Amino acid sequence: MRGLIVAVGVAALTAGPATASPGWSVTGSGTGTGILAGDHVELAAHSDPGGANPSGHGEFQAAGGFTPVNDGGEVVCVRVHGNSAVVVWRLREPQTVETLPGFVGEFGAAYIEDNGPPAGGQPVDRMVDFSLRSSTGEAFCETDLGFTFAFLATPLASGNFVINE
Repeated sequence: MRGLIVAVGVAALTAGPATASPGWSVTGSGTGTGILAGDHVELAAHSDPGGANPSGHGEFQAAGGFTPVNDGGEVVCVRVHGNSAVVVWRLREPQTVETLPGFVGEFGAAYIEDNGPPAGGQPVDRMVDFSLRSSTGEAFCETDLGFTFAFLATPLASGNFVINE
């Protein structure tokens, strides 16, 4: 009997801790091309599987045809479908856009497509970033609205994103 207890104890010690599902994550950074030339996004976003308990930080510097933005903040949602993800974060300072009278962006967001590690030193991922008003930020978090903008994603000029589902 004593041998059985020792064997069970050794098996329990060598089996290691029980592993929980790691959840969803979107990490990395990238600089856009095309209409996003000069836009830079940095993400360290995590959540439980299914998007519950989001945490982390999102940051973007948008140059584009709008007023330059350099803002970021706490991640409020992470949505992942395969190799694509939408991340939304609350901006530290609300953003106004001169070309869109009355628009006040309270959230930053990015659609990210992870197509693997850079190939031959060239990035293969795609992205599009947004400044969102409150109601649109909520829609990006509660529906698949953010994924409908995948067609706007452009290849990265530099960088790499990693999405884990």
